[in-house]
Amino acid sequence: TAIKLDREQREITDEDVDQALEHMREARAEYVPSERSVVEAGDLVTADIEGYVDGELKESFSAHDLQVLVGSGQLIPGLDENIAGMNVNEPREFVVNLPETSEDGETVDREVTFKASVKDVKIKQVPDLDDDLAKDVGGVDTLQALRDKLMHSLRHRALDDAISDLSKRAVASLVTTSEVEIPKLLIERQVAEELRNLQGKLRDQGLEWEQYLSARGKSEDEIREQFRETAPGTVKTELVLEALAEKEGLTPTADEVSMAVFQMAYDAFGDDKDKLNKVVLDPGMRAVATEVLVNTKALQFLGRACDADPESAKCDQCASEAHDSEGEAQE
Repeated sequence: TAIKLDREQREITDEDVDQALEHMREARAEYVPSERSVVEAGDLVTADIEGYVDGELKESFSAHDLQVLVGSGQLIPGLDENIAGMNVNEPREFVVNLPETSEDGETVDREVTFKASVKDVKIKQVPDLDDDLAKDVGGVDTLQALRDKLMHSLRHRALDDAISDLSKRAVASLVTTSEVEIPKLLIERQVAEELRNLQGKLRDQGLEWEQYLSARGKSEDEIREQFRETAPGTVKTELVLEALAEKEGLTPTADEVSMAVFQMAYDAFGDDKDKLNKVVLDPGMRAVATEVLVNTKALQFLGRACDADPESAKCDQCASEAHDSEGEAQE
């Protein structure tokens, strides 16, 4: 392709490595029993809580042996603030005003009296930033070796992101300059597919199609028309990628298709072997996987072919172009 674009790649700094190391430490943090008797923000406490409205115990505001990360906002507003500062095994009573909607639609405060007792306190303990951490999370002997490994991994990830962005810009440029006649049938097929996808997402969320239309104040025809406005661009992009893949021979192998279908099936059904075996052999699923792989290969090809400075995309450490960072130390 004659299109050449500058790769916009983010520079990785020591601060990025520091942040990745902190994520590693936080991911391996543990909550351990504390002899401290006063609760502080960030503590993990076990508490009994009872909520009363007009003197009547309300189960919806009550819990026993509740694990609470103080200050996380996981409790109703006002409760966290009152638990912080409590002493272990010293009950406290306090009042919280909770907003609710009255019968006439106005927002009013409801007074809830809480009785709380903290049974124990645990504090967060993160591993030290040392050679032991490097051995545990990175499979290397020293902290400096882990920093070097992370720097390498993060640079490759930034390179991958930059090439992905470049490929998308290259596609947009090709689509703009390509004179491709789009059959109306393909546009209507795209509209129907997007409508099915939307309805499927709503079902997964437990929403009915009619409820969605009512909430949006639109008819199904109006939703179709919205999709019809964007469908030509989507279809043209797919046609351009398909043409490029055919021209460059970017055809996925049967094994690649099988692996992609298996991954799609596994994401949907987990370890259900009967469903996995059935889906892997399904011609429709193989066609979908093939289309996805063709588009992916075409995008990857464009990312390399349209790079104005491909030499700078090579890694001095491993003498390869951008790759995913699987197998590298992860934050």
